[in-house]
Amino acid sequence: MKALVLSVAVVFAAYGILVVVLVAYYAILTYEPALLFIGLVLAAVLLACGLLLSFLYNTIPVSRVEVEDVALFVVLPFQTETPLPTDFTVEWSRCAPEPMIVHEYRNGHPIRQDQFYSNRTDLHHYQLGIGDFSLTLRNPCFRDIGTYICTVYKNREIHAQKVVHLKFKESWWFLRREY
Repeated sequence: MKALVLSVAVVFAAYGILVVVLVAYYAILTYEPALLFIGLVLAAVLLACGLLLSFLYNTIPVSRVEVEDVALFVVLPFQTETPLPTDFTVEWSRCAPEPMIVHEYRNGHPIRQDQFYSNRTDLHHYQLGIGDFSLTLRNPCFRDIGTYICTVYKNREIHAQKVVHLKFKESWWFLRREY
């Protein structure tokens, strides 16, 4: 599906460029400025359609998760209905405030993670086949605040991606709880 949408976007953009060239050439030969204007408007519409299709398809969904100060765990949600290959890699990473690999899973096994998240994350392996890539983070602390990205890929081709912003409800007690 992704390839089809991107192909349609490229075709729209290519037709837009082709229309500009052909109409400009014809308008110059026939000295018809009105024809040139109409051609440019048509080309702009085709280019805009191509760019819009590309933008709409490539937009990454974003979620916000707010954690209570006494929570024992938090779930970073990610479900997709996109059909996925069987031997894919799931990578949860935190990109802000400092980049870290939170949990990486490939071929039925956890691969790597930053020491800060060691023994604190779970990916429900039995639900991966149905498109549930949600990550459970145990014992959330103040340092966990940030922006997380889950990327599902195979051979460096991204099949699904989601951004999750994690924040905590304000509490003076909780702000002192750092690990």
